[in-house]
Amino acid sequence: MESIEKGNPIISAEINYYNIQSEELQKFCKEKKLSEPYYLTITPSLRESFLKTITESVSLEDIIYYQGPFASLENLRQWADSDLVVFSNHLYQHWNSQALTNEEFTEQFEKNKKSLRRFNNSYNYFSFPNGQPVTCFTDRHINILKNNSVRKAFFSSGGINLNHENFLLDRISLTDDDNCESIIWYRIYQKELRKCLNLK
Repeated sequence: MESIEKGNPIISAEINYYNIQSEELQKFCKEKKLSEPYYLTITPSLRESFLKTITESVSLEDIIYYQGPFASLENLRQWADSDLVVFSNHLYQHWNSQALTNEEFTEQFEKNKKSLRRFNNSYNYFSFPNGQPVTCFTDRHINILKNNSVRKAFFSSGGINLNHENFLLDRISLTDDDNCESIIWYRIYQKELRKCLNLK
């Protein structure tokens, strides 16, 4: 929600852009023994340290252009009363959950939850940023979510949900190519067909 409310780029876009444009980020991350991709392993405190020491000039507008357009508050208001759309938590700044302490993860979760409360179709669901098990989240994050009464959590591995009653469900990640209703429905049916045929 920070990107939607304040127009800031999400953390992954910012770090990826610096990684492409700045040798300083690569040097910094190697000195801190961070593994690539850096947007998955950089922590809030390390990001803050890097931004204080960087000497190269990088434009916020350039990072946002690199990231691409995001939804606006007006877009969210437009869909807030729809029976077909729900809004749920994805962390306030789109940090990779594994890069956060329990306290930081909880703070990001609560800040986003508070921001979403203004919408009638806000549900206490959670979708892990980046979404890959182990690399992006572990049981410690799932336990925090359950302790915060989250009803369902979503990850992204391209798998099939054989039991929709599970707390943790795989999601369909959309790309720029999924740009019309018929393509999105195709993606949903394709996943359901694979489930029916018991394909991996």
